[in-house]
Amino acid sequence: MTAFVSSAVLLQAALTPTTTYDGSGPLTDAANWDNGLWSNSNPGLVATTDGGSQDFGSTAWVYSFQVRQTGGTITDTADAGIALRGGADNTTDNCTFEIDDASNTGFGTKNLDISGQLTLWNQYQPNGSTGNIFSVLNGYADVAILAGTNPANSTINILNGKLDVGSVSNGNLTVNMLATGTGEFNLADQSGALLDPMVLNFETGSLASFTIASNGGASAQGYWEAKIAAGYVEIDGGVVTRLAAFIIQDAGALGTGTTLSLLPSSSNLTTTTTFTGGDVNSAGNWTNSKPTSTGNPGLINANGWWAGGTDYHVRMAGGSITPTGGGGNLSMSGGAASGTASILEIDDTGATPLVYNGAGQITMWNGVAGSTGNELWMLNGEITFGKLNTTGNSAAVARINILNG
Repeated sequence: MTAFVSSAVLLQAALTPTTTYDGSGPLTDAANWDNGLWSNSNPGLVATTDGGSQDFGSTAWVYSFQVRQTGGTITDTADAGIALRGGADNTTDNCTFEIDDASNTGFGTKNLDISGQLTLWNQYQPNGSTGNIFSVLNGYADVAILAGTNPANSTINILNGKLDVGSVSNGNLTVNMLATGTGEFNLADQSGALLDPMVLNFETGSLASFTIASNGGASAQGYWEAKIAAGYVEIDGGVVTRLAAFIIQDAGALGTGTTLSLLPSSSNLTTTTTFTGGDVNSAGNWTNSKPTSTGNPGLINANGWWAGGTDYHVRMAGGSITPTGGGGNLSMSGGAASGTASILEIDDTGATPLVYNGAGQITMWNGVAGSTGNELWMLNGEITFGKLNTTGNSAAVARINILNG
């Protein structure tokens, strides 16, 4: 088995700036850089922090564009767009553009503001040349039209940054949602087959999301489901066709859109509310309301009782939970909305690691077609119950994961 190496690790290690932009004029003018124009062997740094816009000048096509941007705004000229072109030779020549403005956490500044088309093109890809790479690691990029043209598949990396795209004119792209990232790729409208060639890859631990606001005036729910089934969505570089591995949240056409993200696992179930004891279903017994599957996972480390809940994401690191009602049964229900589920992690490494104790039945149920299956993670600790029941739609398969528990 070949280990999957994060694109972000390779990218940031390779792009070491040796020439710096002085902010005085077009990026295509060598006189505006302290060590000549950027190239494959002479990567450039754009670090303007005065908020001013710096443009590419009249040259829309650039070759061997190797630039890392940590501040300021880069624009096109008169809606001319920017074309990053590799293939001056047929081996390693390409373009790499990194946006990594860690200060732009609220996306109040457009680090890249392209009113025309951003084109990623390399003519020699079949002969082994390197495809172009565009990364939004931190900061905000706004692109009216995005084109990843034949024959090369260029790469887009999303970490914590935000990329807004109005439309796609050519989808020969691989989009990587990088590990630990919380970023966003937002497409205003997807209609026709222009995005179909795109491969979307989630690295394990990624919390990033890809949202389609409208699919030709309709929901993109079916589009995402079909793309997964066709093998165009991957995890760590491997095709995954199970809907249960992902979360599809559909807010309807022209609303917030239809969002595809990776199902949270033990590596990325971040706690935002903590149980203080008593009835788990009582909002008053949590520091930040009851846990949910949408941005408010819970931590249990105190004793309590629980009849179960719908679309709960809960991590148990201690305490003991006893079921209430129904003869001691506990229900993990999913499907309050299409694509949602319940996740219960047990990870108690204490001296008496008993975090659930019931003689009744645990039910893992999700009745909505296309939804994510519920999950029970036995990382560390012990669980005791009399009967396991997994019911509901056949596509929403329940999963039990065992580590040391």
